[in-house]
Amino acid sequence: TTGARGRTPIVVTCVAGGMLGERPRAPVVASLVMLCAGTSITANGDVSMSTFGLFLAAGSASTEAIRLVLTQFVLQDCRFSLWESLYYLAPAGAACLVSMGLFFEGEKLFASGDLSLVLAHPHLFFLAATLGLGVQLLTSAVIQAVGSVTLKVLSQVRNAGLVVAGVVFYDETVTTTQMGGYLVSLAAFGAYNYFKLQGSPKAPSAHKPARSPHPLSRGGEEASEDRESNGSMGMGATDSDEGNSTA
Repeated sequence: TTGARGRTPIVVTCVAGGMLGERPRAPVVASLVMLCAGTSITANGDVSMSTFGLFLAAGSASTEAIRLVLTQFVLQDCRFSLWESLYYLAPAGAACLVSMGLFFEGEKLFASGDLSLVLAHPHLFFLAATLGLGVQLLTSAVIQAVGSVTLKVLSQVRNAGLVVAGVVFYDETVTTTQMGGYLVSLAAFGAYNYFKLQGSPKAPSAHKPARSPHPLSRGGEEASEDRESNGSMGMGATDSDEGNSTA
């Protein structure tokens, strides 16, 4: 399933194009394709794949892409803060996880008595929940800053970088094909960054609400001009009255 999961950046790009109208430039898309190809090469020869596993991986990549794009819409287009986004998104995610967990593992959990471990070690579970909150905040911060596609690109490169570091510093064993795939992924990441930086500034999204003009900008200038013209007319009327009285 590594090959299917490795195509997640492409899936996120397609979903972002369909839902948010993003249209990346051709060099950026080419670098994403090269990145996904490098990740797929690392899974070459994996005999543990199955049709059902590929189906689950494809479904997981699709739903993850929709989640990331919707998070980007909330943070960038709707201009929510990190805490505001979690306020609306976290309950839905918790409801899905709890309901599915109880459906598939609830009976076994209550029968084994493992639920009592939460009461026996509350500090450990609280620490785990706190770390999970930190991960969610950091993920949302990255999406808010650079977008959902770049988040998945960073995730892919992080995995490749860890493998290459393990080979260099800890003499871990990988095949030549796998090492080539990891190097292709790192090179594609460099190309992706280069083309993203070389691209034109991002145009305002059609989903973003138009900003109202600042009260001290154009409207203030027009009001100032009106006051000046009224003042000039008043001064002219005063001079005329003084001339009439003198006559």
